[in-house]
Amino acid sequence: MRQIGLFTLCFALCATMTAAAQAQQEGEETIGLGDDELVMEDTSRQGEVAETGFGDFPKAYAARPLVLDKYMFRGTFGINTKKFAPNTDAVVSLDFGAAFSPLENLEIGLSNYRTGASPPMPGQGMFPIIVNPEGEFGDITIYGRYQFWEIGPAAFGADLVLNLPSNTEFSMLLGVPVRIRTRDKLTIDTGLNFVILTDNAGLNIELPVKVTFNITDAGFVFGSSGFDFQNLGRDSRAGTPATAFPVDDNQVWIPLYIGGGYTLGIKDKVLMDFFAQGGFEPFIYLNSPDGIDAVPAGDAWYVGVGVNVTTRPLIK
Repeated sequence: MRQIGLFTLCFALCATMTAAAQAQQEGEETIGLGDDELVMEDTSRQGEVAETGFGDFPKAYAARPLVLDKYMFRGTFGINTKKFAPNTDAVVSLDFGAAFSPLENLEIGLSNYRTGASPPMPGQGMFPIIVNPEGEFGDITIYGRYQFWEIGPAAFGADLVLNLPSNTEFSMLLGVPVRIRTRDKLTIDTGLNFVILTDNAGLNIELPVKVTFNITDAGFVFGSSGFDFQNLGRDSRAGTPATAFPVDDNQVWIPLYIGGGYTLGIKDKVLMDFFAQGGFEPFIYLNSPDGIDAVPAGDAWYVGVGVNVTTRPLIK
């Protein structure tokens, strides 16, 4: 199938807020003026997150930090579908994952989901099940992320991701994720990723850019793109490249994804993020090989839906 139309995401976004006036409410300062009092409301991020009961961890998806707060837990589930190359079947997988923060600024996990990262690869995680083109078990993905620096609205981290092969080949990602909160509900994710491929010793370099905006505290939308440099330093004639599309070496392309979702808070104990996303990788070639269209969107596409379940700190 050569032509695939990108679906339109429709979201019914609604949010209700209840405010109770309290004399000792957090985020307020009281200044005595004789018999009168002037109440000054705090417009900092604490005011936004007070309803969650998670301390400084916000409900708004775009306002969250690079890593979970200490002792917080996140479970993930996604149904991911991706067509990698022309004349191949789309891969459909059910991917389960989990993450935990044992120390301040440190997050570890068995999952294909990381905050601010590009859409996940199907068939990876803690318990990935590939259901198409044939039933089989996917690859175990283990990662660690450490946030080592925060200055103003920007946070910098370090990623180490190991893809342990049970279905494909071993690969390793070394990354520097950067999250910039330009507004309380607008975040830009970028950074630099090096993906080392053991199949014929190749290297991918990724420069992602993702923008996330919370329309309300609960509803959010996002879009991502960037530059991908694929199969650098590889001679594909010596073996099969780990990336099935394209088959040539030293390729440069621009991906494109859009998506959105809704966050549901349950009794200030659990946050549930429901989301859907889709797009093309590549969407545009900068140096397309012979015989490949400049915009091969019908040959390499992705659609996914999922849910994240994040708990408040499990240990007080």
